[in-house]
Amino acid sequence: MSKKLSPRNIPVQQRAHRQRDKILKATSELLETVGVDELTTIRVAEAVSISVGTLYHYFPNKHAILYSLAENWIETVLDGLEDIGQKDLSHMAIKDFVVLITGVFESLFIKHSPLLPLINAINTLPELNSLKVEFKQRLNKSLAGIFIDLNICDSTSESERLSSVYWQLLQGMLLVYVDADPKSDKTLSDIKYLQYSLLERAKSDF
Repeated sequence: MSKKLSPRNIPVQQRAHRQRDKILKATSELLETVGVDELTTIRVAEAVSISVGTLYHYFPNKHAILYSLAENWIETVLDGLEDIGQKDLSHMAIKDFVVLITGVFESLFIKHSPLLPLINAINTLPELNSLKVEFKQRLNKSLAGIFIDLNICDSTSESERLSSVYWQLLQGMLLVYVDADPKSDKTLSDIKYLQYSLLERAKSDF
């Protein structure tokens, strides 16, 4: 992380931790209403009822706040995959796996729906590029291990290639699903079907 994206100070007191959490929470709520482009440190400071100077004590600019939020989201995703990877997958049918992973990430995407603009921004903001690269590497490694355990792939290179395609499919479809009002069970069914088709084809090639 560059100095421009590093928090000004690492909070050591409970009060400082709470203030930092308030800033992150307010930013996530603003993202839902104004989006990434219209987000400013002035708006964040007003939402938290602090001065911009006080805000800068914790974060030097808006991209540093977005970076911290993106880090939190990435860890949430990787924790979800870790939980799945700890299950006995060697005898799990692809259909059952698809139901499992869709349920896990449907819940996470809905719970963190204010961050949807940020999820897209991770792939487009130059300030978050280093985070995007690290996330892709860690995500592909985690998913690749899952696909090997499921006996879908037998090589690391192929499982990592599949992981990249698979995550783009799952994330992209879930973003559409979560953003829709009302949410459609048919769309959720389509998400599962597309995953199933992709994994079945990969397994047949293997």
